[in-house]
Amino acid sequence: MKPARIPPACAIPSASRCERLSARSLYTAQHPDASS
Repeated sequence: MKPARIPPACAIPSASRCERLSARSLYTAQHPDASS
């Protein structure tokens, strides 16, 4: 498996928005039932 590619937005140090998105994707990946 190839490592997950980092979205261009994540390249920006102050990409807190991207951090939230990645955190949410990680959460939904661990909790499939919590997909809303």
